Amino acid sequence: MSTVGSLVRDPGVVWLPVLAAATTGATAILRGHLVTVDSSTHTARLPAAVGDRIVGIALSDADPDTLSVPIGCKGGYTMSAIPSSGDLANLFIGTPVDQDQTTWTTVTHTATAGKEVGWVVNPQPDSLGNIEVAFFIF
Repeated sequence: MSTVGSLVRDPGVVWLPVLAAATTGATAILRGHLVTVDSSTHTARLPAAVGDRIVGIALSDADPDTLSVPIGCKGGYTMSAIPSSGDLANLFIGTPVDQDQTTWTTVTHTATAGKEVGWVVNPQPDSLGNIEVAFFIF
């Protein structure tokens, strides 16, 4: 991840992996579709129901060759965030993160009474131990 300060991408355009089915037929992700992330496969998909967490908008059709789709992140940018101690094993692409209530300056995958701040774009820590998070605009 390449950063300026703690800003990683502005605009927040990320390539998310898709399943082969998301490139064809009724399940195809097309330019302009609202996109969510499947919590079990950690891939981009179309929302299945009202209330699904929307992470962004597809900027082009899903690519059947690379099995990925570019997403304009909700909020428009991504930031470098410090995960709570021991949380890295539980963070995947699309995992929502909240402000940790024990250590107020970190993010956690555990739903808390603290604010939900965004979703994980890249769970691989950089040299400082930070991960890339796309922030929600509240």
